[in-house]
Amino acid sequence: VPGFQSYECRREGNEKKGGGLAILVRNGDMLFSHHQPAVKSVEHEYVLRERMWWTYSSIHGKTAICCIYLACSNKDRSHVAWNKGILDVVSEEVFKLRGKGYRIIIQGDMNSWVGNELDQGGIPGNRRKTTGNGIVFKDFLKGSNLVHLNGACRTPGDWSTRVSVGLWTRHGPDNFSSSVLDYAIVSGEHLDTVIEMVVDEHGVMGGDSDHSLVISRSGRVR
Repeated sequence: VPGFQSYECRREGNEKKGGGLAILVRNGDMLFSHHQPAVKSVEHEYVLRERMWWTYSSIHGKTAICCIYLACSNKDRSHVAWNKGILDVVSEEVFKLRGKGYRIIIQGDMNSWVGNELDQGGIPGNRRKTTGNGIVFKDFLKGSNLVHLNGACRTPGDWSTRVSVGLWTRHGPDNFSSSVLDYAIVSGEHLDTVIEMVVDEHGVMGGDSDHSLVISRSGRVR
C-alpha cells in the first residue's frame, strides 16, 4: 500500500490453516517500534503468533497498540484455555507497558460474546448470550482496567452517550445471525482520549468479508 510499511506475524501452514496477523504503519514523523516481549514459559510460545505489539511516540504522547486474535469456539472447549493463555500473557504485558507511561490500545477478533447488560460489560442491543470466551474476555478487561469501546459510554452508565457508532461486527450468510466478535479496547484511564469508533456494519467502506471494518481514532494523551 503506497505510503505504508507492512508487517506480518505468520502461522505455519498446518496451524489453524495458516494465516496470521498483519499491521500497516503509515510513513511519517512518529517513531514506531515493533515490541516483541518474550513469554515466560514454553507452553505459551504460541502466544507470539496470536498477538503483535507496536509502540509509538509523538507529540501526542506514547501509545502501545496490540493486534490480537482469539480462537473461535469448538466442541471440546479447548479454545477457552488457549484464549486464557493469550490474555494472561497480554495482561502482564499491559501492566508493564502501562508502568512505562503508555496508553494501551488493543484491536482484533476476540470471538467473544459478551451479552447485552451494560453494567456487566455487555452491549445494549447485542444478543443476550455470553460465551466461555466472553467470560474470559470480560475478566481480562476488568482485571487489567481496560474498556472495550463497543460498549463504552462518555458518561458512565448512560447509553445515550455511547462511543461506538454501529454494532454488529460479523454477519452470518442469512443476515439474521449477526454478532459482535471484533473489539477496540483502550486503557480505562485513557477513555477520554478516544475521538471515535465506527463499526462499518453496512459495508459502506467496502471489503469482501463476513466481518465489518472496526475503526477507532484517538487523540492526545493527557
